[in-house]
Amino acid sequence: MLKRFIFVLIAFVLCACTASAYIYVLSPHEVTLQNNENMALKFVQPGETLVLTIGRGSDSLTWDAVHVSAGWHSSYQILDKTINVLLTVPSNEHSKLRNIKVTLTDKESGISESFNAVVFIRQNLIDASLAKNSVECSADSQAEYTLFLKNNSLAKHTIEVKSSLPETLFKPHTLTLKPNESKTLVLRVNPGTPGFKEFKFYVDSL
Repeated sequence: MLKRFIFVLIAFVLCACTASAYIYVLSPHEVTLQNNENMALKFVQPGETLVLTIGRGSDSLTWDAVHVSAGWHSSYQILDKTINVLLTVPSNEHSKLRNIKVTLTDKESGISESFNAVVFIRQNLIDASLAKNSVECSADSQAEYTLFLKNNSLAKHTIEVKSSLPETLFKPHTLTLKPNESKTLVLRVNPGTPGFKEFKFYVDSL
């Protein structure tokens, strides 16, 4: 009589799955995003360049390539631990909102993750005001005016402060405001000759 040999076979079924990673945006807002998640960016104005700083490391992945789907000029800089994505808003941009897809890729694994940068666009994001409109001083001293500036944009902004006076009496100032930065500027005017002088200050975007 033959013995019956029973063999118990155990099949191991391996589930193939695609690794998913997080995207760590460090600025202009610090936020952790999942694949295809939206990120609202309020506000930038036409002519400005918005900089997104993204952490390169994500779990076991390292982002080393970027693709930006937008009609705007874009570029990126790969640094040791971060990636800077630069988005330049055209000076003739009329849209109030643009959805820009940013795709990051780990070349070694071939894995890509994306997020949607929802950019809100507005005009006139620079606030400027004087503490006083008139100042009394002697002819041999300088008149000082205090100018308050506020950049309400997520992008840095360069401005020039000039006046209707000759440059011998007031020299123009050029300065750059960081995103959401407030700054106080003291404007010094040489009165020249005694008497009442009416003039204007101008704050222009560059």
